[in-house]
Amino acid sequence: MKILKVQFIVLLVFLMAGSYAFATPVIDGSFSTSEWAGYYFAEDNASGPHNTKVGPGWGGQDFDMEYLGLYAEGSTVYFGLQTGFNLAEGVYHSGLYYAPGDFALSTNGDDGSYEYGISFSFDSSNNLSLSLWGEPTWSDTTYYTSSNPFQVTTGTPLGANSAPFNNMAGAYGVSTDRSGDTHYTIEGSFDLGLTNYTSGPLSLHWTMSCGNDVGDITSYPVPEPASIFLLGAGLIGLAVTLRKKFMKN
Repeated sequence: MKILKVQFIVLLVFLMAGSYAFATPVIDGSFSTSEWAGYYFAEDNASGPHNTKVGPGWGGQDFDMEYLGLYAEGSTVYFGLQTGFNLAEGVYHSGLYYAPGDFALSTNGDDGSYEYGISFSFDSSNNLSLSLWGEPTWSDTTYYTSSNPFQVTTGTPLGANSAPFNNMAGAYGVSTDRSGDTHYTIEGSFDLGLTNYTSGPLSLHWTMSCGNDVGDITSYPVPEPASIFLLGAGLIGLAVTLRKKFMKN
């Protein structure tokens, strides 16, 4: 009976290790739901013309927030966005210009406050530049206050994927599906040590200047696989020792 208990401990260790087996997202500008499995918000509810409701507002595919991903493993945070909104050029509609918003990041979970912002811009060749900001002040959306905040106004620079920081990674991609809808994607990552994060969930938010559609996701960081396997190895060693002790008795 005691031997069965030891075998159960060993099995439990392997199950624990397996539960943390998650392939980290690839920062390549292509939002794959299999890569972000379990760590993304999905709302692809529009296609084609502007007279389709997308969130709190209307706008069709051009204003559709489709996927928002947030995954943290060990000290690395991965974030991703796929939308029908043109992230490089913005969107003109009925003579008005609408701009893409910045990512808003909370290290206190989904409490409605955002201690960090991730802004982005593009050069003439559509090369992506990312910047991480601490202590940001935010501008609000034009129409739907429920979608706030919209964009970083001021803040303390903490990181970027270009000089003088070079401590972030980022990728941008554009694709068109069979129905003719165009999708714009930004993916990135940075070291969680750039923030004052201690423990608990992280939350990510994104919208555009009008606030017609919005995405929010909350994720709990997971330990690095190496840490899990070290813990597992220790428990297996303990189980083997106990098993030998029981067999002698």
